[in-house]
Amino acid sequence: MINRKDFGITYNAVLETGGVMISEQVTLEFDLSAVKAAADLQGHFRQAVTAWRLRSSP
Repeated sequence: MINRKDFGITYNAVLETGGVMISEQVTLEFDLSAVKAAADLQGHFRQAVTAWRLRSSP
């Protein structure tokens, strides 16, 4: 949990019921995934970038 005001986020709106729209304490959730590239794929990528640079150069 972090305090949003520590990051300069001070906006808030008061609701008709008297409460506030955004709490000072917020929880961030991340759903991350990663794939490690195989060495041979990295080589193919380098070759493709090199070929593209050669075609793009004047």
